[in-house]
Amino acid sequence: MSEGVSCSIAGLLNVILGFLSLLLIWFLKSNFNGLSFSLLMMLASGSGQSLIDSYL
Repeated sequence: MSEGVSCSIAGLLNVILGFLSLLLIWFLKSNFNGLSFSLLMMLASGSGQSLIDSYL
């Protein structure tokens, strides 16, 4: 029971953090150049670790 609750809480936090990082990226995109934007995209995707895991 507690494992399922913690998993759902972690999933909810991931959704909230993803939404906040999208807002942050949108805000910074209108203020900084493309390089900062692409770096923020990598950070928002879990520091690139989730990207690496999805491709391997």
